[in-house]
Amino acid sequence: MTDSNKKVGKKVGVIATCSVLFVAVIVLAIFGLLNHESSNDVAITNQTHYTGIVCENSSLEHPVLTDYTPVSFKNTISAVFSDDGLSTITYQYDGIYSSAEEAKDAEAFASADYNTILAKEYNVDINIFSHNFRRDNQSLSLTITARAEDVTQRTLPYFLLDNNISLPKNAETLAKAYKNKGFSCQETK
Repeated sequence: MTDSNKKVGKKVGVIATCSVLFVAVIVLAIFGLLNHESSNDVAITNQTHYTGIVCENSSLEHPVLTDYTPVSFKNTISAVFSDDGLSTITYQYDGIYSSAEEAKDAEAFASADYNTILAKEYNVDINIFSHNFRRDNQSLSLTITARAEDVTQRTLPYFLLDNNISLPKNAETLAKAYKNKGFSCQETK
């Protein structure tokens, strides 16, 4: 065999080896994809079952939103439950004020009250919960989200529950606690 034939033979061997490896990787990738359930290209590998409740009320005032009276408002509580019980809870306030200026002032006072109440009245770190204020013209929204383990009897008023109970850990008892406060609740899946 000549040197040029040896070089051609090596090139063919390298190409053949690369082709076999490429096909093997493709087959393994397809096999891996077929062994998972997927939703919108996200692989779902655990079998945890999630449910939730959504409760609404338009009469209870949140502790940080008492300085300005809105024209109308709605409180929404959303809670997510896994197999282990309550996972996260979110409070959402959506208020409409008589003017953009009043909504701006309401946001400024509520933001200050949010930090003051957590630090001074509840004696907790002001960053214990994730919170966000949003304002658009006459509308003001506040969202507070917490992991269940971060909510204590002391901080329950931030989620519009009385602080003389413990945070219920299942959907039925949490919905009952909110219904007792005048909320309407429904389960989500």
